[in-house]
Amino acid sequence: MSVCFLIMSIQFGPDTLNTAIADLPYGVESAYIVSLFITFIYNLFFSMSNNLINEISPYLLQHKNNPVNWMSWNSNTIKLVKGSKLPVLLSVGYSSCHWCHVMAHESFEDEYTASVMNKNFINIKVDREERPDLDSLYQASLSLMGQQGGWPLTMFLDNDLRPFWGGTYFPKIQKFGMPAFVEVLNHISNLYKTKNSDLRNNGMLIKGALDKVFFQNQPGKSSPSEIELLKAKILKMTDKERGGISGSPKFPMAPLLKTLMLTSISPSDQNNVSLNYVQNTIDSICSGGIYDHVGGGFARYSTDSSWFVPHFEKMLYDNALLVEVISVLHSVRPRSIYKKRVEDTFGWLNSEMLFKEDNLHGYFSSVDADSGGEEGKYYVWDYEEALSAVGPGFEKSLAEYGFTKNGNWEGKNIPHRIGKFLEKDISFEVSENTNIFLKNLLSKRKRRSPPFIDHKILTDWNSMLVCALLRARCAFGEKKYLDEGKRVFNFITTKHLVNNQLFHSSCGGKLGGPGLLDDYANLIKACFIFNEVDVDKKKLDLAEMLLNVVLRDFFDEKLSDFCFTNNNFGDLFLKTKSVVDNATQSGSGLMVENLIRAYNVFGKPLHKDLSETIINNSWGRVCSGPVSYSSYIAGAYLKMSAPHFVVLLKDDGFAKIIKSLILSLGGFCTVSFLKDGDALPKNNPVFNKKAVDDKTTVYVCTGFVCSSPINDVVKMREWFKKNTGFSKTFYKKWGLL
Repeated sequence: MSVCFLIMSIQFGPDTLNTAIADLPYGVESAYIVSLFITFIYNLFFSMSNNLINEISPYLLQHKNNPVNWMSWNSNTIKLVKGSKLPVLLSVGYSSCHWCHVMAHESFEDEYTASVMNKNFINIKVDREERPDLDSLYQASLSLMGQQGGWPLTMFLDNDLRPFWGGTYFPKIQKFGMPAFVEVLNHISNLYKTKNSDLRNNGMLIKGALDKVFFQNQPGKSSPSEIELLKAKILKMTDKERGGISGSPKFPMAPLLKTLMLTSISPSDQNNVSLNYVQNTIDSICSGGIYDHVGGGFARYSTDSSWFVPHFEKMLYDNALLVEVISVLHSVRPRSIYKKRVEDTFGWLNSEMLFKEDNLHGYFSSVDADSGGEEGKYYVWDYEEALSAVGPGFEKSLAEYGFTKNGNWEGKNIPHRIGKFLEKDISFEVSENTNIFLKNLLSKRKRRSPPFIDHKILTDWNSMLVCALLRARCAFGEKKYLDEGKRVFNFITTKHLVNNQLFHSSCGGKLGGPGLLDDYANLIKACFIFNEVDVDKKKLDLAEMLLNVVLRDFFDEKLSDFCFTNNNFGDLFLKTKSVVDNATQSGSGLMVENLIRAYNVFGKPLHKDLSETIINNSWGRVCSGPVSYSSYIAGAYLKMSAPHFVVLLKDDGFAKIIKSLILSLGGFCTVSFLKDGDALPKNNPVFNKKAVDDKTTVYVCTGFVCSSPINDVVKMREWFKKNTGFSKTFYKKWGLL
């Protein structure tokens, strides 16, 4: 049999064969052993690797045996490009991307297509998760060409690395109204030979347009009234029934949800609408098929408008940010289902995504959408298969999770709880019977061929997870989240921070490239939140050191803003900025928040002045597209209107109550806890203020105006009732009724 498999592997390649092996009847372990043997023999005798063989990125290594003469983006490749007469074909993707796999199987594994690519282009393959700065630049270029961005990104560049044409997925043969990829290749190659000067001029025009996109300020003046107008503008774009932005596909857009929560602490009709919108969105996501009800964790987005059909890939950043949003929301609108979703997502992260080294924990970046060569195959169910997995007597449970005999999606079933968010439905979901039902389904699912997990550990995404775990600790009061936050934080600062230089990624113990703005910004935020939750001067010292590095190496004086890439490591044809909120918060927007927190702690006018300058230089852009620049709205609100709680701690009962309460509101405010001997900077409005009657005392400051001292529950309740619009469930949760 092994000889037969070997002959098949020579003809079809090991990937195709291994997919078939996984479905053979002689057991998973035996199939896995045969699969490893076939791959080893194939690679030993028949595989011709390209230049990607020495990379650490799992995505790039997936392409190491392509017949395409791929090169990675590095100084040697750039030098080769500069001295060549051939154009560059730049292909950007990531390991969990479905259409990246489709194009790879159709074209990059095809000998004829590869021969056309190798003859006419210098072919460069990039993992967008390793180089988000590069991806951002060329995605913006494609947008300026009037095309929709996405992955795989396919760009054609001149010898100065300027793009002159591009697209995303191209089919091997003409379909979907799109030309065949080889036709595109031949046409571009011919144009580059016959109309080179025209194409180079096109590249120059695009560069000029990009200059304006990234570096032309659109100044304005932020104000509390402007923020309210922008929130109203955002709310008009929302889906009133299901949450999210109207239409499809639907993305969670966690940065937008965080901004709407942060800016809605004070009592007003619009703030109540904003919180209702956030809650409706989270409820819909938690009940929809975008959430993995069997194994835990959230998919990247839903392809429909009801959060029902997921795009099955799972990303660490989505799960981290949604855990953070759900935790913050639970603090003011508590629901038992929020606690369960956070617990189950944390459980999935621990079981599937965790890398351990002693007491240091890092989390992998993503899980593929595909398994067995089919998108979503791992997650969907045939009705009879599901019934046999759970056994008789669970027909009602199957119905509760949306299973039908004919399937609820393309003949298969996606588990979901859409429309089932009343208290009785939640009681069903947390019952022992349902727990057994889901465990049986999960046990059956784990016997399937699993999707690929990308083992890169990214600094920015793991820093987001640290913040999420700390918020979960504050919302649910469980120490396990704090402990895990410490382990992840220590991994980043031990493995990715070397001689005060931060690195963006690691894989298999090998470090990737230098840290980008988003890495520094997210780690600085984690330092500040850690100090709030678990007062630690070392975290503040680290935050200050990292902040100084960012100001030295990423800040551009002419732009009065931060660049995406360290000034000392630029290898792009144009500097870029991380200013747009997508699935994650922009680096520049997050740095505004960090500067405001830094000013509260360190009292340096530079931090306050820079935050104000960056906001005002971008405010025109914010006003024209508030959804895409919501981080700047959050920054402006933090600077002008958000409450800053300063707590002078004493060893008394009020300290325990107030610390838990205020920490749970971390998504709505900034916090400083001071013990005896601690001091705030001189320009802080609480400087030199004392605890009243030697009791734990709270001062709530907005701008430079502070409340009267608060040192008991009655006064705290009075402040909240006057200054917040929280519901009775909040007061009941915290004993403030």
